[in-house]
Amino acid sequence: MTRLPDGLPRKLGDRLARLYGHDKVQRLIHRMHVLAKRYELILCEAPRRAGPRWDQRDSVLITYGDVVHTSGERPLVTLRRFLRERLRSSIRSLHLLPVFPCSSADGFAVIDYRKVNPELGQWEDVRALGEQFDLMFDLVLNHCSSESEWFHCFSTGIAPYRDYFIEVD
Repeated sequence: MTRLPDGLPRKLGDRLARLYGHDKVQRLIHRMHVLAKRYELILCEAPRRAGPRWDQRDSVLITYGDVVHTSGERPLVTLRRFLRERLRSSIRSLHLLPVFPCSSADGFAVIDYRKVNPELGQWEDVRALGEQFDLMFDLVLNHCSSESEWFHCFSTGIAPYRDYFIEVD
């Protein structure tokens, strides 16, 4: 099920127009909707809290998903329990460093942007963290693994992947 909340296409359109020009806005919004439907995403606006989004009371924890471990348990599950039991009253937001399958670079050489590294957990574990904390992620599109499907398709000249990378001498 996909849905676009009221006002979101207009807000997206304003931002997309600044980046890509007014002539491409409708096509880009349509493409976002198609992708959301394909991956069963629900596009929605973040809930608004009263007052400013950030103030002096906010604290954000930036962490990798595997900083705490319990034998026989996925690290993201352990992290969620640890944060709930020990830091829930201290932090409001969690900046989770890359959780994607990767080949190197401390998680930044991403192999697949649609999956969670199985050594860390599953998407349900990320969603569970989001039920307790505001979540923040790095969009690591400027990093990609040579083991990724994107890079493999680029190196063999398959569209649209052949345009995903810039080669320099």
